[in-house]
Order: sequence, then structure tokens, then C-alpha cells
Amino acid sequence: MKKIIFVAGDKSGDLLAGKLCEKLKKIYREKLVIFSFAGSILAKHSLLLFNLVDHSVSGLWEAASQFFKFFRIFNYVLSEIRKIKPDLIILVDFPEFNLRLAKALNHQFKIFYYISPQIWAWRKKRIKAIKRYIDKMIVIFEFEKDIYLKNNIKVHYFGHPLLDIIPHASTASKNRIVFLPGSRKNEIRIHLPLVLSTKKILEKALKDYEFIVVRPPDIPSTFYPSQIKTCPHSYQILKESKFILTSSGSATLEATIMEIP
Repeated sequence: MKKIIFVAGDKSGDLLAGKLCEKLKKIYREKLVIFSFAGSILAKHSLLLFNLVDHSVSGLWEAASQFFKFFRIFNYVLSEIRKIKPDLIILVDFPEFNLRLAKALNHQFKIFYYISPQIWAWRKKRIKAIKRYIDKMIVIFEFEKDIYLKNNIKVHYFGHPLLDIIPHASTASKNRIVFLPGSRKNEIRIHLPLVLSTKKILEKALKDYEFIVVRPPDIPSTFYPSQIKTCPHSYQILKESKFILTSSGSATLEATIMEIP
């Protein structure tokens, strides 16, 4: 029996890796045992050893303020991987953590990297670490494949899983504006004042519109101010909206796929 470990530290990585993990289990069945350091979605399809997503952060300041906590988590993940001795490790996005993990493991085990860091947008020097410590890249944008081939790095282009996850049925839009202020509590907390002030301005001009904040399923409605109407994340809610105001991240791509401004 082969052993695979997934390491995914944010919610979008957990979602996309969950689909890959589910597919692997359907194909190989009892031939595989899959472990994960990830979140609730990968936990449905693997043996979750530590919920890394619950401890994810955004922004340099927050990461720096929690350095010692992450140092302990990093060492724990590294120790457990060495105990398990997997046949394959699949690192999923989350480059600040995962590239350091690949360097620390230094080819003790085979490592694939699923969902490339955005080396084409910023911090291009990370490709040096990828070339040195990663056995194979699995990318979701076709142009990324060319970047790695030019640098003599083994790569496969899989396509973007969101195209399979997001329903394609068209729906008529309603007088609804949706806010997506983030998936982590700290970024939501930072963005909420902007949501409130924007909502106040728009309400004056668009009196017959409904304004909704879509929240991640693991964050309760009580986290948000009482003057904000919230609902759990739903592609149906998004598809029925006139337009979306969102923080940067996977949500921008979701809106693009659904062709919502």
C-alpha cells in the first residue's frame, strides 16, 4: 500500500486538493492511504493529522506576530512526515510554508507541488527553490507550464479544478450586490469597515437592492456586525447577483468563471 501526504494551509488549497484527493481514492481505492495536514475538506477524503487551515494567516505582520507558533507547527509537520515515510508528498500552494518544508526535507521523499506559487507575478526567485527541491510541478494555468519548461523543471498542466466545481447552470440575476471580504477572520475583520462604508454609499443610490455578505461556512454570522445581512457561501447566491465586491484571491476567479462583474 502506497502512502501519500497532502499539505494545504489555506481554504482554497484545501478545496482544490480535496477534489484531487477524492479522485485519487476513486482510482486507486485500497491501494492508497492518504494523510493530510490541511482543512475540513481534505479531512473528508484523508486522515487529517493536523488542521493547518485553522492556523493560516494573511499578511506579513500577522505572520511575523505568530512566528513561534508557526515554528512549532512547522517542526511538528516535519516530524510527522518523517515518521510516516510517505511514497509521495503533495504540497498545495501555501508557498511560504511549503517551500520551506520542501527545503527541510531535501529530497528525503518524492515531492510534487500542486498549484504553483505566482512566480509570474511576484517573487520570481522562488523558482530557484522549486527547481532545487521539487520533483514535479502540477499547474492549473496553461501559461505556467511554459515557464517551468523554460527552466528545465518537470511539469504537468492539469487545468483549473474550479471549472469542475462551479455549477454551469445559468440563472437570472436579481437586484443583489454581494460582498466577499475574505475567508480568514483576520482579513474579514480588516475589510468589514470598508464593507460597511461602501454599503452605506450604495444604499443611497440603489434603494431597491439587497446587500449580502457571503461568509465562509466555518465562520458564524455572529462574527459580523448586526447591520450586515450574511449568508453561507453559495454559488447560487453569487450567480443571482448583479455584481460582486471581493477581496483578492480565489473568489475573483470564481466570479470570473461565473461571468459576474
